[in-house]
Amino acid sequence: IKRFKTGVDVLTLTATPSPGYVFDRWSGGACTGTDPVCTFSMTGPRGTTAYFLPAKTATVSRAGTGSGSVSSSPAGIACGAGGACSQAYASGTSVTLTATPASESAFKGWSGACTGTSLTCVLSLTSDQSAIAHFDLLPTSALTVTLSGAGAGTVVGGGIDCGL
Repeated sequence: IKRFKTGVDVLTLTATPSPGYVFDRWSGGACTGTDPVCTFSMTGPRGTTAYFLPAKTATVSRAGTGSGSVSSSPAGIACGAGGACSQAYASGTSVTLTATPASESAFKGWSGACTGTSLTCVLSLTSDQSAIAHFDLLPTSALTVTLSGAGAGTVVGGGIDCGL
């Protein structure tokens, strides 16, 4: 117990989990909610409880000839374009992964802790889980336009611009 001046002191508490744990929430009195930083005024005797839970890690990797990203709900994984590909969550958390292929790629499916070809997958973190999102390049085709006949004209569109 530490004493502070009522109505004068403003306190900021920061909950920092030890390795292998995650901060879950504040409860009671001075602090509530899931933000690990809590600021309040000493308006009288105050108290609060910080809850920490064992952590389990969700890890995502990407494979294939194409590219894309994977995000999570709850937030934490933003795998692609330099984002985090793993995140610790409270044990038992359900984490929904969502794969988003780049414009030149197609999502081909999941492997590891996720299976199937749906763009989403749900991990139940009762243990550490790893999933692989597979992206392949879309096939490309060539188009040849030939101008023919006795007349003159042009053909334009889709990046093509040819004519006489």
